[in-house]
Amino acid sequence: MRKKAFTLVFLLGYLFAAAQQQYYELRDFVTDSAQIFTAAQVFDLNQKLVDFEKETTNQLVVVTIDKLDFETIETYANGLFNQNGIGQSGKDNGLLVLFSKFDREVRIEVGYGLEPYITDAVASRIIRNTMIPNFKDERYYEGIDAAVNQMINFLNDPEALAEFKSDIAASERKAKTFENIFLGVFALLFVGGGGFSFFRGYRTLIEVFRGV
Repeated sequence: MRKKAFTLVFLLGYLFAAAQQQYYELRDFVTDSAQIFTAAQVFDLNQKLVDFEKETTNQLVVVTIDKLDFETIETYANGLFNQNGIGQSGKDNGLLVLFSKFDREVRIEVGYGLEPYITDAVASRIIRNTMIPNFKDERYYEGIDAAVNQMINFLNDPEALAEFKSDIAASERKAKTFENIFLGVFALLFVGGGGFSFFRGYRTLIEVFRGV
């Protein structure tokens, strides 16, 4: 029994250690492990991100992988981000765009220093409106490059970012209004239908008593 327990503990320890070593050691701003870019595309995108860091100190990194295996896109992105220390020390001003080709999933991981700018809502809108439409046609580079351009523009132009956030807020208000209207109509139909059924049942009950 002790031998089995020791073996299990050893196996779990091995798997844990392996998990700690599975993330790529990033040496460039673009790591195309899934090989979805051409050499020219990798060069152009990497140079753009090098220039962006020189101009702003912000680090924006793009990584593509073949598949996630047993991890979610969120945990993989977080582990890759933290293991490589994306962003400058003391500023935590890193951004990671992670794409898994086999899983067809994408994630934008944001350092604490940039979270007030590239919020969850902003990242989600970029993924949904800019990246996904291109990915559906397997235009991976176009989708990622366009998303990178958006984030660079937002971090360099506060007015553009404010307008983008305003559009998101307006869309959310419209969605909330539609949801409230739908729920209101549903409630009226439910109450009305329930009242009608109750009324019919009440009349039937009265007629029964009258018959008695």
